[in-house]
Amino acid sequence: MMSETKENKVSKAVYENKLSKYGVTKKTIYSVSGMLICIFLIIILSITQAQFNTDLITTVPFWIDFAILTGLCIYGMISGQQTGDDTARNNPNGLFRTSLNKYALLFNKIDALMLFAYFDEWLEFYRERKLRKKTESVLKDNGIHQMEVLDLDLLEIENLKSPYKKEWSDGRKDTYFLSYTEEQIGIIRYCLEGNVKVSKLPRTFFVDAFYHSEKDMWESAANSTKKKSAFLSANYLYRIMTLLVLSILSAGLVPGMGDDASSATVWLSLAKRVFCVTTAFIWGIFIGFEVVKIDVAYIDFKRDVLNQYHQEYELKVYVPHTLEEKAKELYEKEHSQEVIKNGAEQEDILG
Repeated sequence: MMSETKENKVSKAVYENKLSKYGVTKKTIYSVSGMLICIFLIIILSITQAQFNTDLITTVPFWIDFAILTGLCIYGMISGQQTGDDTARNNPNGLFRTSLNKYALLFNKIDALMLFAYFDEWLEFYRERKLRKKTESVLKDNGIHQMEVLDLDLLEIENLKSPYKKEWSDGRKDTYFLSYTEEQIGIIRYCLEGNVKVSKLPRTFFVDAFYHSEKDMWESAANSTKKKSAFLSANYLYRIMTLLVLSILSAGLVPGMGDDASSATVWLSLAKRVFCVTTAFIWGIFIGFEVVKIDVAYIDFKRDVLNQYHQEYELKVYVPHTLEEKAKELYEKEHSQEVIKNGAEQEDILG
């Protein structure tokens, strides 16, 4: 695990720092590019002696110019997002390709051993463990540290109002329970009634690197598509609103009154449009990179789960059940519930 983390850091360094020997990062390139654009704009604004004319807001030319600048901003952002996305995905030494290659190697290894036949069963086995862990966390958060309460039935938990001794029928050593408050007993009942949930993720989520079906990655993965859409919407909305403000300010700029006002108007118009489309393009690139990082995170998560499945199978932590064994388990579970139910009914009759 340590070597893998180190490898990821190395891959990230290559991904983000193509010109590392010169101390130049991608952020440096974007910062310098942005500064050059600003310098270009400053020069043009200074030469043309630009000023903001509020009287233009009520005129048709102002809104035409505003519409053109807004269109350029939207086009620039979409183009930038596509450029950033394609660059990040197609970089052979980037995070995306590195993660995808690792995933493919592990997938092919498991597939070659024909272990995917048991993967659905293991997923349920794994989810049950996560459910148990999450349930235990709920109990601990409410001051309940004896996890054996989860092995009691709904009738027995009423005995927890005072110190209680439980004699197990499966040969376990007797357990002495502390007394709990009504509120704590209500929490235990809440857990025993199955109100604590862990999302079910289909096998297709893990056996397809690009399939998308908080807390932890498992729960987040169940809503990965919505999360990605929400991220894109929020980023686009925030940046478009900012660009609209820039467009309004830019549309209101006019050159100062001079001998060559017509030429100044042309240069100022050029500067405004270049500034808006370039700014939007650079912001779009950052959005593209962030979207790819989301995909990388889920590919890594899928690989981690598949790796855990492979290890548990190899180490016999997880042993596949035959159909007969499954039938036996279901029978014993149903039979034990029937016995408990009949016992409770007899107690009610005798009581």
